[in-house]
Amino acid sequence: MPPHNLDKLLSELRVLTDKRERYYQRVKTMQDLIPFIQTDNTKRAQFRARLLNLEKTYSDFDYVTTRILEVNSLLDSANQLSDVLTSANQFESAFYDCRAAAATLEPAASVPTQGPEPVARQPDRPRLPVVNIPPFDGDYDKFPAFKSLFDALIHTQSMTNIEKFSYLKSLVTGTAAHTINGIALSEEGYETAYANLTNRFTNQRVITNHICQKLFGLLSKPLTSESQLHMFLDTFNIQVEALKNAYRGNLGDFMLLFMGLRIIDPNTRQAFENVRAQSRDIPSYNDLVKFIQGRVTANELLHSTPCTSYKPKPNPVAKSAPVVRKAFVASTPASHTCICCNQSHRLIDCTKFLDMSVPARYELLKGKKLCFACFGPHSRRDCKSRFSCRTCQSRNHHTLLHHEKSDPESPGTSHSSVPIPPASLSCTSTATPNSQVLLGTALVRICDAYGKGHSVRVLIDPGSMLTIMTSSLAHRLALPQDPCNIQISGIGGGAPQCASGSMKCTLLSYHKPTSLDVEVVILPKISSNIPSTPVSATIIQRLSHVQLADPLFHQPSPVD
Repeated sequence: MPPHNLDKLLSELRVLTDKRERYYQRVKTMQDLIPFIQTDNTKRAQFRARLLNLEKTYSDFDYVTTRILEVNSLLDSANQLSDVLTSANQFESAFYDCRAAAATLEPAASVPTQGPEPVARQPDRPRLPVVNIPPFDGDYDKFPAFKSLFDALIHTQSMTNIEKFSYLKSLVTGTAAHTINGIALSEEGYETAYANLTNRFTNQRVITNHICQKLFGLLSKPLTSESQLHMFLDTFNIQVEALKNAYRGNLGDFMLLFMGLRIIDPNTRQAFENVRAQSRDIPSYNDLVKFIQGRVTANELLHSTPCTSYKPKPNPVAKSAPVVRKAFVASTPASHTCICCNQSHRLIDCTKFLDMSVPARYELLKGKKLCFACFGPHSRRDCKSRFSCRTCQSRNHHTLLHHEKSDPESPGTSHSSVPIPPASLSCTSTATPNSQVLLGTALVRICDAYGKGHSVRVLIDPGSMLTIMTSSLAHRLALPQDPCNIQISGIGGGAPQCASGSMKCTLLSYHKPTSLDVEVVILPKISSNIPSTPVSATIIQRLSHVQLADPLFHQPSPVD
């Protein structure tokens, strides 16, 4: 929100608050007179005089309260006025006390008066209900409970649509708020907003897909002992019962449809969903089979004998074999062989290399024809690293090659750099015959195709030129995939592997409100458990005061 708009809303909120307090004090003064109206003629007369404006005061207070709710819906939670309902309840309590006391008084004698004519009596209005509904953030699992509470406490109450809409806007966040944000705050807008929210989050197809996705996600986490059997009832069985309640049709046919849609390619699946988009009915497995049969027939017709009436000029580039890109990524810890001492660790962890002088390190790398920036087997012009020396910020050399007086590199052999994991990352280790090599790991969160967050363990490999994801995680996320023909070498020290596809996703931090959009390539497996053996207690104790991105870095666990 622009700063000038925010200042304007906050200024209006202060004025409304002052008016609300003034109206409340008028009624409170009348309430204080009630104990004396039967015994004190003066106070009884004051009470009768104030009674003439009581209904107008109620009307003014009600208008101000409604406007405060409207302004609140446009502000974030830090700037909202939090005592709206409490103040309304206090005012109405005093108002009805005055009305009740007025009913006990005898009618006043008819005396000519030049005062203002009494305001026409308005019909009694119910008190605003005290709302205690947890906000709805767009999670399909929570919508039935939210809708039941909202209908009982707000939707079915005798309130104006403006008041109901104000409550609704204040009780939805995240993707749910995006569903109604563009609708004007008006009497007519409430019905539209309520219908939009209900139609989106009661879509039977989306709800059943969401439940099935959770069921299949549990298959990747099998129980390992009898002591965990209660988790079967708490997780798997609960989802099964939820699926039965959400879908009253043939569950076997629906499960076949669900699995079939995940076997076909993304383009065909998208085309099938586009055809079914206008219908809220759940398709059957037979509908999917008929659709695919139609696609197969169309492909056979399109790829049959070509028409001879038009022969395009041959394109030499088009006839050439598709270019297969190759990407180098750092090997897993077990596959590192140091070029300096031939031991199983990385060059940056080699004590012999670290004991060498900077010129000697340059000579060693030059003799092995390695990159001066990332120590990879390529030249500077082929190096994809974007990092620089942590001492002088130069992109021509690694931090371990920094020299205070001169940089012995030449333009033809200079290389770009590789980052050293930041302090906020956790460390994991892999055992070698003589030492433990620590690598950075972190826990991040990724949302799947249905908006559900998944906890993911990532390995920070400074030598990697790509971001890689396991096929098991890609299956759990169910995000759209694109074809990919990249060959990847350096994984586990084996032969180059061909990626099964690529995917775009967003990494979310557990510690800060930050995110990172990445494009990943998909492989069956990245590495074995990291670390391969538990980390020593000495290292754990040494890092006990540090906030770690992976608190369980010392326990051997898979990398996603």
